[in-house]
Amino acid sequence: YTTSLPWLNWPIDETNREVAWQFAKKLMKKLKPEQLQQFQATYKDGLDRKFFVRLTKEELEQDCGHWIVTFPVFQDDKPLHACRLVWMANQPMKISKRSFNQHLAAGYNNVSNLVIMLIKFRAAKWTMIGDISRMYHKFAVNYDDSLFLKFVAITEDEEGKPRLEACRSQTLPFGLVSSGFIATLLMREHVKKYLDNPEYAKSVRQLLTHEIGRAHV
Repeated sequence: YTTSLPWLNWPIDETNREVAWQFAKKLMKKLKPEQLQQFQATYKDGLDRKFFVRLTKEELEQDCGHWIVTFPVFQDDKPLHACRLVWMANQPMKISKRSFNQHLAAGYNNVSNLVIMLIKFRAAKWTMIGDISRMYHKFAVNYDDSLFLKFVAITEDEEGKPRLEACRSQTLPFGLVSSGFIATLLMREHVKKYLDNPEYAKSVRQLLTHEIGRAHV
């Protein structure tokens, strides 16, 4: 599935390019060697899976779109996913003082109904637990909108030394206020295809009725 971002205010006049590059330079110096390796491994995995793509020379020279500060979150309790890249979309821009997320529709917010969500969780016979950032990567963002998801990654040169690289996300990133709602909506629309299949119909109806999987907090 390919989706657009749910824009509220258009256009975003600030590229945020300088801020993103300066942050990445400081981050590259701050991270410990083992943390750099985890960052680089996560970024390379995203490239291999086509979640991310390097900017072309033409895209890099264009003064359009938007750059979002991106940083790693290290998860020692998850050996198979020790590092997650997060888009700092709540960061205020220099001129407008508005964040990237303030330009997007958020959709349904489960956090505001946390008590109700916990009650539903306890009442449900079956629940599913998954990594939501990986769920986000299952959904592509159209090309024009992906130009607003540029970021600076840390990779390494031919000598194995860390260097910065310009790229953009081709999928829903972790950190956008709308990613959870969009991914959940598309997932629910996808499973509706199996309503006519006797083998899966009952499970699909339970998923749609009890909203299992919508607790993306």
